[in-house]
Amino acid sequence: MIVAPALRVGDLVTPATKGPSFQGRHGFGVIISVEKSQYEEWNAYVVKFTKSQQVFTFAFDGLVKYGQD
Repeated sequence: MIVAPALRVGDLVTPATKGPSFQGRHGFGVIISVEKSQYEEWNAYVVKFTKSQQVFTFAFDGLVKYGQD
């Protein structure tokens, strides 16, 4: 079994399910905080996007670390 490495504050990420239009509008994301979710085993990743400066929250499986497919 392959376990994905944990994401950390400062990691450059992209959403796993969004297409190129999302990245064109918002740019890359940088994780600004990792928060405990209401479910014990899940973390919530707060991501700020470089181009739009918008902030979104994702689950671990909703993000791909930039440079890893």
